Amino acid sequence: EARVVFKPVEEVYNIYLDKHCLVTPKRNPVEIYSEALALAVAQEWNMQTNELRVNLMRLTGLIFTATDNPMSLQKSDLLSQVLQFLDKDTVLYRLEENSNLLHLEETNWNPVVEWVNWEYGLSVKPKAVIDNNSRVRLANQLSDYNFLQLV
Repeated sequence: EARVVFKPVEEVYNIYLDKHCLVTPKRNPVEIYSEALALAVAQEWNMQTNELRVNLMRLTGLIFTATDNPMSLQKSDLLSQVLQFLDKDTVLYRLEENSNLLHLEETNWNPVVEWVNWEYGLSVKPKAVIDNNSRVRLANQLSDYNFLQLV
């Protein structure tokens, strides 16, 4: 049986299988910063029956990859990738040629954009390019997260 254990000093959750801490293929301990995610990973393990089918454990696979970091990415690499994605983000990018789609996007996505602006002090508007000031502010907000939280 998999269970979640919180370590208050490190502020991380570990998954224990019986008495052993879950480790990645590279023998790194699995440390998760979200209780909900830790519980979901534990549930994946608890759903296994007689045959262990790791290929079906999607969250576990993502956690293993993020922890082992096989491409040796740095936090700055992740930040750069997120910021490059902004211009093509489906919430922000609008195709103005299709008025029906544009109306749906404005109705459904504008409240999300407004909340993000309010929450993070941004001034992002749906358009083809995000202004540099918003890029810098978002980069500053994201830099507060550690590597695994960004992944």
